[in-house]
Amino acid sequence: MQLLKTAFPQGRVYPSVPLFLSAVLEYLAVEMLELASNKAHDRKIARASRSGESRSYRITLEDLLHGIYSDDELKILVDTVFKKI
Repeated sequence: MQLLKTAFPQGRVYPSVPLFLSAVLEYLAVEMLELASNKAHDRKIARASRSGESRSYRITLEDLLHGIYSDDELKILVDTVFKKI
């Protein structure tokens, strides 16, 4: 809350703003992890068909990036944020 007040000194920051922002961030995290999980699962299936591996799989940074850049809306969001950094 204090960070928001220092970032926007001219405006009023309502007490519900941090709750709203956390909900938006949670939604984005779930979307990104779901896409990354799907990519990791697909990669695991392709690799497991060649060898007798277990059912578990690990999400890598590559899976996360492939998931984000395969979704048009997330790709626009991420590209916009990286341009401002």
